[in-house]
Amino acid sequence: MIAKFAFRRLKGLEYTYSLVYYYSVDIWEEAGMATRRESSSIKSAARALALIEYFNEKRDPASIKEICAALQMPQSSTSMLVKCLADLGYLSRIEGTRTYVPATRSAFLGEWTLERLGHANQLREIAAGIAHDLGETVVIGTQNGPYVQYLHVVSARDESATITRTGQKTLMACTAAGRSLLSRLDERKIVGIARRNNAEAPPHARVQERQLLETIEVEKTRGFFESHGGLVSGISNISIPLTPPDETMPLMIGVGGPSEHMLEIRDNVLFRLGALRSPVVSSQPPSSGLSH
Repeated sequence: MIAKFAFRRLKGLEYTYSLVYYYSVDIWEEAGMATRRESSSIKSAARALALIEYFNEKRDPASIKEICAALQMPQSSTSMLVKCLADLGYLSRIEGTRTYVPATRSAFLGEWTLERLGHANQLREIAAGIAHDLGETVVIGTQNGPYVQYLHVVSARDESATITRTGQKTLMACTAAGRSLLSRLDERKIVGIARRNNAEAPPHARVQERQLLETIEVEKTRGFFESHGGLVSGISNISIPLTPPDETMPLMIGVGGPSEHMLEIRDNVLFRLGALRSPVVSSQPPSSGLSH
């Protein structure tokens, strides 16, 4: 009986040791995988920063092949990195070519460090001034594929009440911000983007292609773009292009907020934005007509 009990104890200890060994190996393997993932993330971050510095020195568009050679990176890794940064809005592909340049969003990186040294970005100062004076949200944005992407957002409202965030992408065809950027494109490209937007837009935000083209022409003539609940119910926006139609990296600026308040301050919004409008956009004074 004692011998049998001792044998069972030994078998139990052997099983316990086996479990400890098994889970120890498993934990160490997971730790090793985590370390490798961390190392891979660090390498990706270093490559992204090296790419930004490369463009800062080159000051010209570059192809993936040129980037590979300059940074001594595998072509597959370079392609993935460039695609990722382009999707995020930090790189832009030159239309009709296979070359890339830093997108406008890159120019807003780390600007607060320059502000501390007394070299503030004029656009940021203008946006902050308009937001403060009008008590609403001001956005500066650019086109990123079929979306308008906000490069800078400043609001006089409580942060929790602000629905727009820096870096956010939104549909173009149903928003004033988006149409102000679409206005520089030909009809074929506008229709292509509208179809892509409609494929993912909620039913109330889908647009009719012919009506969209007509609306853009009317808004181009009067010099500003306006939407009322186009994407978010109860929110209005007035926007204008900041760059000429032939600019490869376009910019827009807009003011948005609750429709009731936007109606009250509409004339002031048009006046402040009209002072910024490029003379190549429209030579006509802002109209007071509404666009829905």
